[in-house]
Amino acid sequence: MMKVVAIGSNEVLDYAFSLPLAMMMWHPIGYHPVAVLTEDEEYWHNTPLRAHVVRAAKRFGRVVYVGAVPGVDSASVSQLARLFMHCTGLWNATTGGPNATDDTLVIPSDADLWPLETSFYHQHDPEKHAVGLYYPNGTGEEHHFAMCHISMSLTTSAEVLGGKGETLNEAVRRVFATERQPEEYEGLPAWMFDQKWVSRRIVASRFYPDNTIKINRDGLPPKDRIDREKWPASPNISGMTDAHLPRVPYHTHWESLLSIIHQRRPCEVEWAKQYRQQFVSLIGEK
Repeated sequence: MMKVVAIGSNEVLDYAFSLPLAMMMWHPIGYHPVAVLTEDEEYWHNTPLRAHVVRAAKRFGRVVYVGAVPGVDSASVSQLARLFMHCTGLWNATTGGPNATDDTLVIPSDADLWPLETSFYHQHDPEKHAVGLYYPNGTGEEHHFAMCHISMSLTTSAEVLGGKGETLNEAVRRVFATERQPEEYEGLPAWMFDQKWVSRRIVASRFYPDNTIKINRDGLPPKDRIDREKWPASPNISGMTDAHLPRVPYHTHWESLLSIIHQRRPCEVEWAKQYRQQFVSLIGEK
């Protein structure tokens, strides 16, 4: 069974820089990475920096473009769009790479979240449960599930989330136009809209709760995470499930991130160094 991870990003430096590296880290986990970018292809190629990010992302997976949604912050667009892989032409043979089928599993993830432990991400068996919720207890609310990671097949996500016959942009526009609550237009509620919305849809679906598996983790943040709030100078990935990267990852904390790459993807260390060197050169950093 093919498994896909959809990773959203806009042009904000922290996320744009981390995106190709996150895609790189998903390869040994056994997922095919897809970068879900805001705006359109022309936008991402009209500056050397953004073009550099896209080239790097294509080294490790596919790239799809959401397009703009007027009146909605680009971060919110990229977050929601990750859920609508069933609305892309991603599985057309002309796009290159392996092609998905209706039973392909898709999970959303963040550009600044690196997976580290393979077996954790293969606990959802869609033949036993239609929906898999990884770390659903990560919000502290019973019916509010952590976005990273919600696992559904393309067929199940189309039923739960809607969008059949729509393009990716059309599906995202429709949800923002018709399904936001009044309090979800600004501040933290706006930032959390994708997570709250997909939680509402899952709870209202025929798959919840009996056909849903919850894969909980201990702690908030989880104890098996290398977390940005207590980021170590020399991370050790042994026993860790994932890493939530510190801010400005291309600068202050780069050497510690490189140590994780050494441990998990040693064959890509030199490429990662070159990618980072060109990135910081293009933004005028050292």
